[in-house]
Amino acid sequence: MKILKEAWRKLWSGTHPKSKGIYAVNSGDFLGEFFVYMETKDEVHFFLSLPKMQKREVPNENFVFGLENKIIEQVENLPSSTYDVCRAQYKKGTSEDIIN
Repeated sequence: MKILKEAWRKLWSGTHPKSKGIYAVNSGDFLGEFFVYMETKDEVHFFLSLPKMQKREVPNENFVFGLENKIIEQVENLPSSTYDVCRAQYKKGTSEDIIN
């Protein structure tokens, strides 16, 4: 079973963040929030935080560290209808809304 888990982790490791992916934050300053992946620009990933409905930016190195240390974990991929609502909220915000 451990070999299977390790193979699965390696398979997923280079493919995050996922399109329409929602990630649970398990510890740290954003504990209890869910990050919905929106886009990546210049090695920085942008998310909409739920339930706060705020933009969050996470440098790739921090995101990878979070995944490897189970600080952040993918929960699932959202259905298109739900993702579209999140996307609209993300676009509604301004660059001033981004919180590191």
